[in-house]
Amino acid sequence: LPQNPVTDFIRLVGHQGFQCQVMDVSGRLLLESYLQSAEQQLDVNSLPKGAYLLTLRSKDGLFKSA
Repeated sequence: LPQNPVTDFIRLVGHQGFQCQVMDVSGRLLLESYLQSAEQQLDVNSLPKGAYLLTLRSKDGLFKSA
């Protein structure tokens, strides 16, 4: 992600209707959100410092990971 490292928010643009999941390196789901608008912020301020996997899934089942 271009915003790496992230401190408070991840800005997601162009992913309206996608399901967004943030998982830790062991695969545990920490955050989940459905992106309702073409530009949305995901609050990650509550997560401790570390490495995470961000996954976006469309209604058609298409995946994007970062």
